[in-house]
Amino acid sequence: MIKKIITKYFDVVPLFRYKDIELKERLSLIFFIAGFFLAIVAFLTTFFLGMGLWLNIPNLLIIAMCVFLPFLFPNDFTVLGTRVLYFVAYIYMPITYFINGGHNGVGVLFFLMMVIYSAFFFEGKRLVYTLVSLMVVYSGSILVGYYYPSLIIFYSDELTKVTDTIMSMIMVSVVLSIISNSIFRSYNFEKNHVYQLMNELEERNVKLETLSNTDQLTEVYNRRFFMEKLQIAFDDYFESRMNFYVMMIDLDDFKRINDSNGHLYGDEILKLVANGIQSCLREHDIVSRYGGEEFSVIIAHSNEENGIIIAERIRNTIEKLKYRNEYCVTVSIGIVKNSDSDSLLGILKRADDFLYLAKDKGKNRVEGEGVQN
Repeated sequence: MIKKIITKYFDVVPLFRYKDIELKERLSLIFFIAGFFLAIVAFLTTFFLGMGLWLNIPNLLIIAMCVFLPFLFPNDFTVLGTRVLYFVAYIYMPITYFINGGHNGVGVLFFLMMVIYSAFFFEGKRLVYTLVSLMVVYSGSILVGYYYPSLIIFYSDELTKVTDTIMSMIMVSVVLSIISNSIFRSYNFEKNHVYQLMNELEERNVKLETLSNTDQLTEVYNRRFFMEKLQIAFDDYFESRMNFYVMMIDLDDFKRINDSNGHLYGDEILKLVANGIQSCLREHDIVSRYGGEEFSVIIAHSNEENGIIIAERIRNTIEKLKYRNEYCVTVSIGIVKNSDSDSLLGILKRADDFLYLAKDKGKNRVEGEGVQN
């Protein structure tokens, strides 16, 4: 029976689940446990100092609250802590002030602890109301004790006073140290957790950006990203006057390949062609799947000779590739150099016109400005 009661008690008082609860509940738990043990220590101190047994009634009330209240508020430890806090702050502390030497005792030290703890625990208007009311109650208690000293129970001797002062200083220091450490550790935990979440969010944003810029099938850039890069290439050209080339690349007879072998086979060929094109480019060049079996390329910061060399390299690489060790495909390429009068759609149309010229001339060839055939 006793074991069940103890087990149930620690179910509603999450002492062993301290790290799993939120900061406000932690502060409630700290105050609850600290109040429990401080009341026990105060009870023993009062008893061994030979003070009257009735002076221990406030301590016994605190002990009783800490034992029985968790069973009345099992699902909300913040509410439980608040109930104990209000009782200690507004009833227990003023009483102990008068039975422990008044302003010559340790009551002021505990008044200060309650004000500090309330500042940690509450917020907003509730904090303002609590602090103002505490200051009124505590200031009033001190004034009453000053003008009516007969209400105060003084220490029986100096040794008793010194002993009570040392014990109270130790208890208050321990409680405030635990509170400060808990808040500091919780702050560091939350800060590190936020940094971790921010890093994870940044990584996911990078992945999302990559996915949004990438063609799902071929894993090269998509048309939208290509158009953005093409605009950047124009902007760079007007600043640096360094030309760039645009290629339009189309697989020859791709419809026949799809019709003969199926779309899955066609998809495999598109992937291999995309990899083949990518292998012929420099790190700062851009290749994208423009649509269907058509690819587009930007050759950045290049001259006419290099642009054509890269185009021929792509054509030769694709021609030499074998698919499933038996099937070969070819590409036709149109290539143009940018000019001052070009627009995004204008330069693409010019490259597309040369692409169809390559188709008309027999396919598997490069056509464009400066191409010698």
